[in-house]
Amino acid sequence: AASVWRLQRCLRLLAHRAMAAKPSACRSVLFVVVAVAGIGRWLLKCPVNANPPDVVVEIGGSGWERKLRSDLLTHGYAHIPGLFKREEVVKLRALAEDFC
Repeated sequence: AASVWRLQRCLRLLAHRAMAAKPSACRSVLFVVVAVAGIGRWLLKCPVNANPPDVVVEIGGSGWERKLRSDLLTHGYAHIPGLFKREEVVKLRALAEDFC
């Protein structure tokens, strides 16, 4: 999200500078390249799973260890409510989105 914001800010700044100065071929090419790169970055975002599997594991419930192992083996992840604070999850999600 932060990289998209930076890219949008850069595009606005380039557009403003290009309009204020005399137009040149180099600036036009630079603007087009930056715009295409921004659109490409936006299109290549991590996809969202429309039908996520049920991977909720309640710690302390019967068979929770078996379910946790099974979910990790099958899907590669498991959801354990209450494991992290909300703020920590937001930071982790941002890191994952930036990685993708």
